[in-house]
Amino acid sequence: MVEVNENPLERICESPEHITSVERRSLLMANRYLRLKPAFDGAVAVLLFVLLLPVALVAMVLVSITSWGWPIYAQERLGRDGRLFRILKIRSMYANCEKRTGPAWSSGDNDPRITPLGRILRATHIDELPQLINVLLGQMSLVGPRPERPVFTQQLEKVFPSYHERHFVKPGITGLAQVQLAPDVEIEDVGRKLVCDLYYVQNMSLWLDIRLMICTALGAFRCSFERAGHLLSIPSLEKIECVCEEPKVETACHASAQSAGQSLRFPAMDCGEVDDASGCEEVDQEPAETTLRRGSVQVGTI
Repeated sequence: MVEVNENPLERICESPEHITSVERRSLLMANRYLRLKPAFDGAVAVLLFVLLLPVALVAMVLVSITSWGWPIYAQERLGRDGRLFRILKIRSMYANCEKRTGPAWSSGDNDPRITPLGRILRATHIDELPQLINVLLGQMSLVGPRPERPVFTQQLEKVFPSYHERHFVKPGITGLAQVQLAPDVEIEDVGRKLVCDLYYVQNMSLWLDIRLMICTALGAFRCSFERAGHLLSIPSLEKIECVCEEPKVETACHASAQSAGQSLRFPAMDCGEVDDASGCEEVDQEPAETTLRRGSVQVGTI
């Protein structure tokens, strides 16, 4: 069994035989902050809603002027324990852009569906401001894994059997994965974000939430995660993914490849500056082919 007072990096890198879905939920339920988090979310959401309402209103007016359609739209997402809810966003794409293509992730900055104003809204995260209402309704948290659409979740869970563990907590406006990783363009990117999400589920705390919110604010002003993360001591993907025993060895972390139940191989990392040791092992086999490829799901994020 995994003890609550273990090094979190060692827990993340442990093999699936030592960290199960049931044990991960047990670690979460033992976290006292889980009970205090709704009160913290509500208080901060009210404050932010009052302070940022003028910004959201100006953005909505500009969206209405520059493109046809309602400035706000609602989209179905999966919340805690798989509950469906409708997430609110300021529209950054052209109205009815999925009418011909069907549900599809964004392909990034070059996505033709994104309006010129929408690119600015996305870069500054202003399009996410209406989600403060989702937080006040108890559907979301300020910090947590990003909520995904049900149609994509069903396919991702076939590749990543531990993907459902993201739903042990409420989804967030920002999160550990969001502040340091770019929008998904490959299936491997989903696996990397899953590593961060599972780390957060096991190790969430008030201090971590505060640091992630500060990092998000700095990111809106184009401060890189390398600088903000270092300043705020936020665990990076490399430190979460694998804490190596020997420098400059090719490794794959159990959390990202085995514990997540997927067959993707992560790139080798130079872990020479990492002092801790963990249960990561040297890569000695080729990864199996995944069942989800580009084309079966159009990659990116909305």
